[in-house]
Amino acid sequence: MEARLGAAARELRIAAGLSLMDIANRAGVSQSGIGRFEQGRGWRRDTNAIVAAYAHELGLQPEDIWRAALERTE
Repeated sequence: MEARLGAAARELRIAAGLSLMDIANRAGVSQSGIGRFEQGRGWRRDTNAIVAAYAHELGLQPEDIWRAALERTE
C-alpha cells in the first residue's frame, strides 16, 4: 500500500505543479523524506501528517489521496 499511496501522491503533486519542497515544508519533514515517501520506500510513522500536507497543498481532503491510492492498479 505504501508504494501505491506514494505514487498517487506524487502524481497529484506533479499535476498541481508543486515541488517536493512545497510538501516537505508543510509536513515539517525533509525533502528527501518526501522523496522516499513517494517512492514507497518503507512505511513512515508520520504518514497521516504527510498525507494531510499533500491534501492541504492540493486543496483536497486526505481521504481523496487515500482513495486515489486504493484505485491504482499497479
